[in-house]
This record gives sequence, structure tokens and C-alpha cells, in this order.
Amino acid sequence: MDQTLRSPAFQMVIPEGWTFEGGLVWDQRNIAFPAQLIYRVVSPDGQTALEQMPALGFIWAQGGLMGGFGVQYGREMRMPMDAPQVLTEIVIPRYRGNRQPGIVSPPEPAPDYLQAIVTGSGAQDLPPQMRGGRVRIQYDQFIEEIACITAYSQTNGGSLWACAAIIGIRARTDMFPALCPMLRGMIASIQGNPGWHAAVNQVQSSLIQGQMANIEAAGQLSRSISAQNNAMIAQMNARRAATPRMDGGGGGGGAYRFGQAMRGTEDAVDSHDGHTVEIPASGTNAWSNALGDRMVTDDPNFNPNLHSNQDWREMK
Repeated sequence: MDQTLRSPAFQMVIPEGWTFEGGLVWDQRNIAFPAQLIYRVVSPDGQTALEQMPALGFIWAQGGLMGGFGVQYGREMRMPMDAPQVLTEIVIPRYRGNRQPGIVSPPEPAPDYLQAIVTGSGAQDLPPQMRGGRVRIQYDQFIEEIACITAYSQTNGGSLWACAAIIGIRARTDMFPALCPMLRGMIASIQGNPGWHAAVNQVQSSLIQGQMANIEAAGQLSRSISAQNNAMIAQMNARRAATPRMDGGGGGGGAYRFGQAMRGTEDAVDSHDGHTVEIPASGTNAWSNALGDRMVTDDPNFNPNLHSNQDWREMK
């Protein structure tokens, strides 16, 4: 349930006794994906899981950046790749690099995965500019199958492309063949809410048009998003502490850092109350005010106090 838009985002079928943790993360600086589904569904023994990882937006133009778009809109400058290549060159190093995984099956196109994702979103036809990919990796005592879709669109002088619906299913090496059909069935059961997607698209259009660039105009939405994200993170931390994890720990430092890498967050100290909170890791500077609003930016010279009567302080 998206409390910000007051609408369910999606539904899926999970086995009885499994736990769902995570949910929606809003970040209005990321115009490519202002609302991200980042979650994990874990078996009671912590040995089997399905995870959706943050989607990635990219931009490419012959000869250089398109007016700084890659920085301002959260898109990275990279030449377009097909889905299997994205998995090995970007997704695995970024989301599983600390595990030092080995590839146990070559990356391959995955039209069945693309079909399942598109069908689950409510679309009628397979868009020709989209591709699906899949690869299996092994680390520790687990095998994980990671799949994604890539989508491409042309712009004046370049192209925009993205890697989305990045979902991994994993289990112990000796159990993966038996559990793989069930885990893939969980993916096939995902049903998106077209109404929610339409509402997110409206927010995205407003961001692109600059209608929410003013700090004061965005304040109410920021407070709602901040409260929602803090509640979600607190719920995830509580479940992480109570549930056995795949690294054999009980939610300690290693598992916590792994969870942060999955969610794309990092710790920061709020200068107003001294509390340590999680913020998006997509920027290099963070600010907070006494109302609980937080902002993250890549611009080291940005100072929100120049445009607001709130007491904004830099977070450490």
C-alpha cells in the first residue's frame, strides 16, 4: 500500500509463513524512477528468498552529456546494453559485488520473464523496445537467479534507457532446482495496479516540468514521503533483527550493510536531534530541517537556506 498516493501498488502470492519486508521508496530527485518498489520475501528459515532491487536509469548521447541531464535527473551516462549484458556488467557488480559471486550459467535472453512482467503490469502487448534477461550466480552456499528487463527510447541527439524489474530468487545450492519453479511462480503472481502506475506517472510528469522544484511547494509531499520511508525502514530493521539471515547472522553489521546496499541507503546523523537515520545513497550531501524533511543532492554548493525560511542543516 502506497500511503503517499493512498493506493495499493501491487499484489503477489507468497507461501504461508514467509515474511515480506520493504516496500515503496519515494525519491523525487530521481525523476527516472521517483517511486521504487524495493522489497524482500523470505522463508521462515531465512534460506530462500525473492528480492526486488532498485531500478536503474541511464542516458546516452554521442559526444557527451545532454545538458547535465544525467546528474540532475538521476540517470547515469552509459551506452545502451541488452538485458543479459546489463546483468553481468552493472547489476551483479552493483548489487552482489560484495559477495564475490561466480556465474554458473551464461546470461541469456528471457522472453518468458519479460512476458510475465508485462502481463503482471496489465499491459496487453509486449513493447518492441523492451527486452528480458536472466543469469545465475553462486556465492557462499547459495545459487541466485537474477532477471531484469531493459527498455529503450530515442530522444533528440541520444537515447534514454533503463534496467527495471530487477528480481533475484535464491536458495541453497542443493535446494535451488527443486524450489526454482515455486520462486518463479511467485514472480508470475505479481499483479501491478494500473491506477497506481498512472498516479506515479503524473508525479513524474510534474517533476519533469519543474512544477515541484520549489522547496516550499514540495514540502508537504516531502514530509509525507519521509514519514512513510522511516516507518518502512523501522519495520524492516525490526524484522531483520528477529529473522535468521542468509549470511547466518541475526541482523548484525554485515547483514545491516547488505540490506542498505539493497535499498540504496546509507546512515546519516540528523543535526537537529542527533539521531542516526537512513537516507538515499544517491547523493553526496544531505540536509534536514526541524520538521523532519530531508534532502539529498550531488551539488556541493547547494544550500536550501537560500530558498527557504526553514532552518536547514547539513547532515553528517
